[in-house]
Amino acid sequence: MQARVWLAHAAVGLGDPRQAAEQYALAAAGTRDWADRHHHAVLSQQTAEALAAAGLPEESARAHERAADLWRALGDHVGAVRALRGRAWEVLKARGPADAEVVMEEALRENERALAAAGTAEERVRGTAELGHTHQQFARRGRPLRPVALRTPRRTAGVGARTGGGGHRAGAAGPRRCPGPARPRRHARRGRRGVRGAARRARVVLSGAGACP
Repeated sequence: MQARVWLAHAAVGLGDPRQAAEQYALAAAGTRDWADRHHHAVLSQQTAEALAAAGLPEESARAHERAADLWRALGDHVGAVRALRGRAWEVLKARGPADAEVVMEEALRENERALAAAGTAEERVRGTAELGHTHQQFARRGRPLRPVALRTPRRTAGVGARTGGGGHRAGAAGPRRCPGPARPRRHARRGRRGVRGAARRARVVLSGAGACP
C-alpha cells in the first residue's frame, strides 16, 4: 500500500490530481480491513481532496461523506467536521447553495458533538476553534468558489500519515483567517442578515478560542 501512496504523492507533485485520487483510493481500499482504522480514514480523506482538485465535485462530495463517516466511527468528531465542510463546498459546486447549506448545518451539529465529547481543555479549545471556522465558512457559502489547490503532503508515516483530526484539513482551504465582513449573494437563502450573523458568530467563537486577535 505504501507504493500506492508514493505514486499518489508523485501524481500530486506532477499536477495530476485525477491519477492521485485513483492511487489514494486504491491504497484506501487496501487498508479497509486493517485493525488500525486511522490509515483508512486518512487515505479516504486524501482521495476526497484529490477528486476535488481534479474538478469532480460529485465524486468528491461522496468521498468526503465516506471520510466523515470514518472519522465519526473513530470518535474523531473534529475530523468529521472538516470532512463535512469539504463536502459542503463540493455540494455547492455540484448542486447549489441550498443543498450545501444542509451539509454545513450538519457540520455545525457535528461540531456540537465534538464539544460535548471533549474531555480535556485542549480538546475543548480545538472544538471551539473548529466551531468558529465552520461558522466562518457558513458565512462564505454564497461567495464564488476558488479552485482547489491540492498540495503534496509533507510527510507520510507508514501508509496513512497520522496528521490527526482528519488528516488534511478538509474544508479549510489556505491559511485560517478570522472572518471579515461577508458580502451576501442574491442566491444566499438566509439573506444579508444571515450571512453577517454567521460571520459575527464565527468571530465571537474564534475570539473565545484564542484564534483571533
